[in-house]
Amino acid sequence: MIILVTDFEEFYLAQMKGVIWKINPEAKILDIKVRNHDTISGAFVIDKIIDYFPDSIIIGVVDPGVGGSRKNIVIQTEKNYLIGPDNGLFSLVCERHTPLKIIEIEKKNISKTFHGRDIFAPLAGKISLKKDLKGKEIKKIKDLDIK
Repeated sequence: MIILVTDFEEFYLAQMKGVIWKINPEAKILDIKVRNHDTISGAFVIDKIIDYFPDSIIIGVVDPGVGGSRKNIVIQTEKNYLIGPDNGLFSLVCERHTPLKIIEIEKKNISKTFHGRDIFAPLAGKISLKKDLKGKEIKKIKDLDIK
């Protein structure tokens, strides 16, 4: 199961699903909408659903700073994969589910405006087919900025 937790509207989710299904036509996809640009809400939703979807891949894209200098990451836990920007979105989950591996996703010739479609969706499709994770391993992710 691939779960999309985003603040997207209109055609954006359809594009992400199309990318995933090109790679793995058998993929089951669930999408959950959170409030626009609300990273705290996105982090909360991911933290509250993860235990009900073992062995799933969760793409989290609530990223007001898309195209900026922040890293894109994939986190492997004991039962799940988390894919998205390193902007605090996964910090609540990682307090309860210790990451086994955190990989920085390489940015190569991709759109600066739609990482969900161009980076995260293809990676989720590949992981759903049990392809190995490759990339630079990092030790820490960004904490959620709660003010």
